[in-house]
Amino acid sequence: MGYALVTFSHADEAKLCTMMAASNFYINMTAIDILPKGNLDHSELDKSYFMKKLQNESELIEQRQELRDAKAKLRDFE
Repeated sequence: MGYALVTFSHADEAKLCTMMAASNFYINMTAIDILPKGNLDHSELDKSYFMKKLQNESELIEQRQELRDAKAKLRDFE
């Protein structure tokens, strides 16, 4: 997928790893960035899943707008 998750048994080991990898880190001539997990949502790293999620959300917004329009027409009719 283009990403990997690495876990450590202790926070000290993780801190040491990030300090050692503060400079450029390469695997097979490809630059690798090491970022702390923080508020990372792993679904955002999967491009196809993320795009489908955005498409579903946009369809949901359109359906909600159609419902609002239908309710407005019904109120006007009554």
